[in-house]
Formats: sequence, structure tokens, C-alpha cells
Amino acid sequence: MFTLGPLAFASPWILAALVGLPVIWWLLRVMPPAPQRIRFPAIRFLLDLQKHEETPAHTPWWLLLLRLLISALIILALADPILNPTTELEESDVVVLVIDDNWAAAPNWPRRRIAMNNLLDQAERENKPIAILTTAPSVDSQNQDPAFTLLSPSDARGAVKVLQPKPFIADRRAALGQIAALEEGLQEQGFSARIIWLSDGIDYGAASEFGDRLAALGELFILSDPPERQAWALTPPENTATGLTARVVRPTSPDIAQGKVRILGNNNRLLGYADFE
Repeated sequence: MFTLGPLAFASPWILAALVGLPVIWWLLRVMPPAPQRIRFPAIRFLLDLQKHEETPAHTPWWLLLLRLLISALIILALADPILNPTTELEESDVVVLVIDDNWAAAPNWPRRRIAMNNLLDQAERENKPIAILTTAPSVDSQNQDPAFTLLSPSDARGAVKVLQPKPFIADRRAALGQIAALEEGLQEQGFSARIIWLSDGIDYGAASEFGDRLAALGELFILSDPPERQAWALTPPENTATGLTARVVRPTSPDIAQGKVRILGNNNRLLGYADFE
């Protein structure tokens, strides 16, 4: 990627075509403008013909300049310009993408996919290999594959494209084995890493240890949904003297103070509701 002030080009080799602009200028000057088509009304106009030979007129300078400007803009557009590109990944050799792909990530999965694709775009521009680590247990296996695998940005994009949230909680303790394999592989190859964790914002009992192990691999960035978009949960209701009682489990945020719980029957009919604070 070639950077010129606040502007960068993902395909800078195309800019070499700008060298051909003088050739385009010369071709436009030696080629006369297209002749105009005029209906011939009568043969009497032959009397007004000039008897001496005339050279074709040159293309007007403003038209030459306009055509050159259009050619330059086309070349610049093909070079994939990027305004104010981010360069956070330049100081690392490998990008480690950690994804919470559990039930809590499902409601905002389209937004997470956009974030993942943006990160992959940046890694592709800077030609960084990518390691992907997921925290939800696999559907057909209880253990994650601990192998250390580096993917090209295009291969990582294919892996992210088929990735879907799973109906399980994030098993971060089991994912510690993957972190150990990552750490061993990075040390063997002498790579520095930039870790980006797409967190669901929920602590299942090992979030602190999990984050510390990730931070030991390299510089850690945690991306999470805002509190108002994070998953909420209800504890199993308890039958008390005053009725059914359930607790609302929600993110800790001063902006979320109250809400409403709806009670639905088997036929999805509303049976009642209760406010909570």
C-alpha cells in the first residue's frame, strides 16, 4: 500500500499508467477532431469552395486538458484510493482475530460480520496473515482444534463468510488451549501479533484469565457491542407467595435503568407483563 499524505492506494502499481499521459496528449494533438456531418442543400455551394489546400484544425486546448484530466481520474480510481487509511496493523506481523460466536452474539451478528470484514480489508491492504480463534464449542465436537494456522486475507474472508453464531455459551476455558498453540507458533516463527477480540460483553467465569492470556500474545484490542445492544437474560422463575419471581440479567450501564418483561403462553398469546428497574 502506497501512502501520500492522507490518501493511500491499495493498488499503487496502477499509478505507473500516469507516465503515459504525455503520450495521450500527443495522440490527441495529432488526431484532428471528428468531421461534422452537414447536409448538402444545393450544388451552388460548390462555388464557395476554397481552391487552396487547408490543414485540419487542432483539437482545442481545453478539450485536450479535459480528456487528460478524465484519463488521470480513471487511473487514480483504478488504483483503489483510500482516504485517511488506518495503520494500526503496520507494527505487527500477524493479526489474531478472536470471535465470540455464541448465542449472545446472534442478535447483532450482521454488525459483527461488517466489523470482521473491515478488519480483513485492513489486513489485506497491509498484507498481514490472520489467525482466527472462536470461543463457542463446535456443533460436532466439544473440543476446538488447537492447531496453529495462519490464513491469507482471502482465505480468512472465506472462513468468516461461513461462520455463524452457535446456540451455546462461550467456552473460554476450552479456548485457552488454542491460545497456547497460538503462543507457541508465534514464538517459533518470531512473529509479533495484534489481537482483536470481538467480545459478546458477557463474563462466563473466565473472561479475566482469557483476556490476560490474549494480552500476553501481543497488543490487545477489545471490540464489543454497546450496552443497549448486548444480550439480556432471565433467570428461571421461582414460585413465591406473591407470584412468580425472576431476575433480569443485563449489562452494567447507567443508561439502562428500566424495562418491561412480557409473559407469553404456548400459543404466543400475551398473558401479562411486568416492569423492572
